[in-house]
Amino acid sequence: MLKTLKNDNGFTLAELVIVIALIGALAALALGPLKGLWSSGKVSSAVSNIQKLENEVNIYAGRNSGFVNANGTDIIGAMVAQGVIGTNWTNSDGDTGAGACGSGSGVAHCNPWGGYYSINSLTSSVYTISLQDIPQNAAFNIATDFFNSADNDYTGSGTGIYWNGNGLTPGYIKSTVPSSVTTGTLTIYFEAV
Repeated sequence: MLKTLKNDNGFTLAELVIVIALIGALAALALGPLKGLWSSGKVSSAVSNIQKLENEVNIYAGRNSGFVNANGTDIIGAMVAQGVIGTNWTNSDGDTGAGACGSGSGVAHCNPWGGYYSINSLTSSVYTISLQDIPQNAAFNIATDFFNSADNDYTGSGTGIYWNGNGLTPGYIKSTVPSSVTTGTLTIYFEAV
């Protein structure tokens, strides 16, 4: 007669540790690509918002004989007053003074990284759209999307796109390894059309 061995002791500690380690390794492999998708989703959202703001500034300029305010200030208030953009862009909803959006901020004013967008006029036809507190790698990706649409003549750097005050060029972006933990301001120069 055959005798069967029966073990009612369950799993050993070593077996449990191995299973937990395998689950952790599989989770890390699965979450790595998802993190990249989340980051690229934020970049796509920011690019879309910048393009929308660019169109809205051109609408605003069209209502003002082709001119953007030439006083070197934030033109959001004037754009809100003319109904070009919504009231969630008022200063009380946006910049808290530290680059971050206030607790009552409208979604359109906050960029995907929790900083804010600003629109500043420089001359009667040149203005900037800036994003505060965004990671350097995201800034580089956004800049790459805007090399063809930025005002390439105004700043004299050949790009019209700046990261923390430094002009960005395709060559600079290719030769610089961006650090996602370094945050700063991306400023893109546009000319009203």
